[in-house]
Amino acid sequence: MGIFKRAAVFAAVACFSAVALAGCHAQNEEVLDIAGTRITASFYLANLLSADLEFQNEVGSSASSSDAYKSETLDDKPYETWVKDTALANLKKYVYLKDELTANNLSFDDETSSNVDYATDYYLNYYGYAAICESNGISEDDFSLNVSVNYMSDIYFDFI
Repeated sequence: MGIFKRAAVFAAVACFSAVALAGCHAQNEEVLDIAGTRITASFYLANLLSADLEFQNEVGSSASSSDAYKSETLDDKPYETWVKDTALANLKKYVYLKDELTANNLSFDDETSSNVDYATDYYLNYYGYAAICESNGISEDDFSLNVSVNYMSDIYFDFI
C-alpha cells in the first residue's frame, strides 16, 4: 500500500510543480547554467520532484493526497526552501560528477548502463511515473539521467 501512496503523492506533486514550471518554460529550454553545464526545465523539474520525495521520506510523511507535509520543516528550513535547495545541490552534484567522469575518462560499462535502464523502466512502468512525467514535461531521458546520478557516484568513488 505504501507504494501506491508514494505514487499518488508523486503524481500530485508532479502536477503542482509542472504547472508552476511549465507555464514559464518549454521542456528542453535551458533554465540554469551550473559551471558551464546547461540544465533544462525537464531535468530541473525531475530534480525538484526527487527532492520532494526525499523531503517526504525525511519527515516521515505517508499522506497520499494531503499536502500536510509541506507545513513541516527539515534542517530548520521550510518545505519549499528545503526542496529547492536540495534540487540545486543535486544538480551541482550531477555537474561535478559528469565533469569528473569526463576528465578521468570514466563511463558506464554495459552492466551499469543496463542497471540504469532497468531502474528507469521500473520507476516509469511499475510505479506509473511514465504518465506523470509525460503529462508534466519531464522527458524520459531526463528522468533516466536523474536516476543515473547515483550510479555516477558509485563509478567515481570506486575510481578514487
